Amino acid sequence: MEIVEDKLLKNENIKKNLVGFSHDNGSSLTGEHKGMSALLKSQGFKFFDLYDPCHGLDLSIKHSIKELPPNLVQFLQGISNHFLLLRKKLHYVEFRKKIL
Repeated sequence: MEIVEDKLLKNENIKKNLVGFSHDNGSSLTGEHKGMSALLKSQGFKFFDLYDPCHGLDLSIKHSIKELPPNLVQFLQGISNHFLLLRKKLHYVEFRKKIL
């Protein structure tokens, strides 16, 4: 909370225009008594408390990958690396257009 007060809430424009708070649903941010959301609300702020599903999904994937067999991870990395090249991405787009 000290960091938020120091970096954000000292700025009056930010303070008076705070309308939303997006997070990954971690307890340090959403805890009912000590989370950032609860602390801001206790100071009189009224805002939308939004769980960010994209960030939550990213965290889930990062942790899930650790449980996959190494050969499957290697296969997925190979596919990912293949499509890093723009030429191959464009080829894939053209291929999809033909089959759809």
